[in-house]
Amino acid sequence: MSASRFYVVAPGGGAAIGRDMLQSAVALAREMGEGTHVVDTLAMPYEPMARRIDGGEPVYVEFGAWDTRGDADANLIEAVKKGYVPIVQAFLAKGADPKAADRNGGPAILWAVARGKADVLRVLLEAGADPNAADRDGMTPLKLAGQRGKTELAAILKAAGARG
Repeated sequence: MSASRFYVVAPGGGAAIGRDMLQSAVALAREMGEGTHVVDTLAMPYEPMARRIDGGEPVYVEFGAWDTRGDADANLIEAVKKGYVPIVQAFLAKGADPKAADRNGGPAILWAVARGKADVLRVLLEAGADPNAADRDGMTPLKLAGQRGKTELAAILKAAGARG
């Protein structure tokens, strides 16, 4: 079975449900209510990637797409770099590995810390990301959080089992 193109992400991330047709995804998002997102995981570069239900209508949010023809893991890394939770959740629902790393060995979780995104970090950890994952140079999320003075991120990582 192939993955869906559109993912409907509930407010707060409680569910991410795949749909093949935009109309079906938007209808489901409307049923789920305000703040629900529809993420197009195959959007073309520079086109809007996500819509949020606002006043009962799907409204584009400010995140443009990239070349999503790559694999799910590469798309997850790009989603983490964008730093918008519903897009990250959509690619996780599509089958991306929360332990994925970029072509230079940088794990998704390290990108979440680099971008300073506590909400994205929590989503990755809940999905099974390794809090001690290091890049090729040995940089870990906890080290990076410490270097950048990101005490909230360091606390989240420590609570998830990150070691100094």
